[in-house]
Amino acid sequence: MPFNVIRNDITKMQVDAIVNSAHPEPAIGGGVDFAIHEAGGPELVQARIALGDIFVSDIKVTRGYNLPSKYVIHTVGPRWESTNKKKEDELYRCYYNSLMEASKLGCESVALPLISAGTYGFPRHLSMSICNDAVRDFLEDHEIMIYLVVFDQESYIISNELYNTIEELIHSDAVVRQIEREVAYGARRRKERLERPVRLRTQKVMHESVRFDPRDNDKSFRDKLFELIDDRDMTDPEVYKKANLTRQHFSKIRSNKDYHPSKSTVLALSIALELDIDETEDLLSRAGYSLSWSLSFDRVVRMFIEDEVYDIFLINEALLEFDLETIGI
Repeated sequence: MPFNVIRNDITKMQVDAIVNSAHPEPAIGGGVDFAIHEAGGPELVQARIALGDIFVSDIKVTRGYNLPSKYVIHTVGPRWESTNKKKEDELYRCYYNSLMEASKLGCESVALPLISAGTYGFPRHLSMSICNDAVRDFLEDHEIMIYLVVFDQESYIISNELYNTIEELIHSDAVVRQIEREVAYGARRRKERLERPVRLRTQKVMHESVRFDPRDNDKSFRDKLFELIDDRDMTDPEVYKKANLTRQHFSKIRSNKDYHPSKSTVLALSIALELDIDETEDLLSRAGYSLSWSLSFDRVVRMFIEDEVYDIFLINEALLEFDLETIGI
């Protein structure tokens, strides 16, 4: 099942349960804790007080009351201490235990905040990284839609090195020149097709007959996808989890011969299968797509594939950092 990082107000999430980064004592803290209880109303405040103390990494549950969510899962995160592995383990258990509780409650969807990343001082990028680890481990054996909800742009923190690399990729003069070449090439090809359609068609067939096995070139996106999965000896769950797709979505691909994917879905599957850039372009072309230098989204995804970085969580964090579409679902 997929995991999505989104910018939103957690009190407005239409999910079965939201997780509250709670105060350890029967009182209402600041930040997310205050916002959730303010939106949930006085009944939620009284319910929280009735719960009493909550120890670090422990879980307690109340109804959502005036919130859109049915449940509020309360957990207490640790206070940050530099390079303290125990604190990181405690934070991991906050995320993992909250997800386990959501599963026990029969939830199909749950929204998490960045736990301990406010007044408790955990670096945001570290809290997000620990959350990713907990989500990966949880999704190995469970099926649930998970959202990590962050409120402001500052919460999307990737490394400075990666940020600068993508910033250069999006805005550099070299990329602008590449886009200009791509546009000029497309215009030239359109002009040639109008002037010499028969000759061009013959040349294309000859060109492709040299490069490709015609039997392979005739395969649909779906046929090629399952051939690649078999070649890599992967199971369906391994593929759809690594691609950040739902089981239901993947079942539709498997069962529907007329299925046509979105570009995002093709790229998610390419990343799950760890295809190189040529294999990715080939799979995209079978669904009627291509990677274009004129699109920032395409350039960023191309960079990760060419660098053989196939971590879809990291890729989506980078895309979100620049307000670009994410991959999967």
